[in-house]
Amino acid sequence: VRKRVVPVRGEAPLAPGAEIVAGAAVIGGIGSVAGSDALALVRLDRAAEAEAKGEALRAGGVAIRLVRPPWARFELVAAAAASQS
Repeated sequence: VRKRVVPVRGEAPLAPGAEIVAGAAVIGGIGSVAGSDALALVRLDRAAEAEAKGEALRAGGVAIRLVRPPWARFELVAAAAASQS
């Protein structure tokens, strides 16, 4: 699975519908928002590539990070890196 709905946390309030970008590439989009927390549909393989290159993820100009909930059975970066092999 390349795309997953994952929680994200922004450094400032997020806007629903904002595109998530890594460098110049669109890798997902913001869905439901509660202030600086949101749910987003993200390509995990592209997020892993961005992390490997040291690129920040941004949504609507706001720096974000992916958050793995304790109940999730997948790893954010490990799952994405494995799908590239």
